[in-house]
Amino acid sequence: MGTKNYLVGAGVDSEIIYNLPKDSTVTLKPGSGGSMSAYATTSSEDDVKAGNADWELWPAGAVTKITSDSIDSSITAIKASAVGVSGILRVRV
Repeated sequence: MGTKNYLVGAGVDSEIIYNLPKDSTVTLKPGSGGSMSAYATTSSEDDVKAGNADWELWPAGAVTKITSDSIDSSITAIKASAVGVSGILRVRV
């Protein structure tokens, strides 16, 4: 399907990305001197939209260099955050 980049501002969460197919790849590209984290949830889309989702930090934790991981089929949605400076969340499906 392709690749989409999302700008993640420092100190804010990215937009929430829903319905990623299994084996999609998520890549974080922190800005110089900053760090980024990705979060995933298995909560329902309704819970996510209502602000009631349980979010789990991805296995790599907070990263300071380009880091990728693949999506498990049970994931409902993902989001990312950046600290210090803006970064890029890249999703490849």
